[in-house]
Amino acid sequence: MNQPFDIFWQTCYKKYGFRLLPLEPSHTITVCNLPYPTNHRDPFDRMLAAQALCENIQIVSADESFDAYVISRI
Repeated sequence: MNQPFDIFWQTCYKKYGFRLLPLEPSHTITVCNLPYPTNHRDPFDRMLAAQALCENIQIVSADESFDAYVISRI
């Protein structure tokens, strides 16, 4: 990266339409109802999966562990 992260983030935010996705109560409720796969219990990943479900968005990840949740992964 040839620039400070804050400049990089602002550029991505404006140029590519990135947006912040704050945690909402619906996300925390959904994460409690997700399955607990034996091979994947990472709490941060589970919250990402819950957000993807609630917001109807895709997860961008090569991690096949997300396939345990009924979400779209690219």
